[in-house]
Amino acid sequence: MMTLWLVIAVSLMCFVVKDEDIFSMSVFCVANLLFQIVAMFSIDVGLWLFGAFLDVCVMITLAYQVKISKISLLLMSACAVSVTLNFSGWVMYESYMEPYIYNLLYDVFYGALFIILVKGFTDEHRTISNRVSIFSATNNSNKGSL
Repeated sequence: MMTLWLVIAVSLMCFVVKDEDIFSMSVFCVANLLFQIVAMFSIDVGLWLFGAFLDVCVMITLAYQVKISKISLLLMSACAVSVTLNFSGWVMYESYMEPYIYNLLYDVFYGALFIILVKGFTDEHRTISNRVSIFSATNNSNKGSL
């Protein structure tokens, strides 16, 4: 259940990213929300295969964009990690292990992804605000001298 809330939190990041990154975030979030919805109703071998398939589809979709941004590269890397997690989930399922480790790994994965996205977003806006304040400081200093 915690994973679903983290997926929703990552999905809400679609509303705060730059315009050129909205497509990347949307594709990633739709695929992950679709996986979470299917995961609520199905627990079998097809679940991990479906998750890995969705991640590969997202990686292919993001790789064929006209302009690949830093967020697109981050999301493609996240999909590669997710494929690995889905493979480990399948191995745990076949080994008759409890899914606690798999669920914990996914919670940590989405939590880390959310923190990375928020940190990147705040760093980007901090850089923009620094540029604006430097620009306005140079404009104010030029107004006084003739």
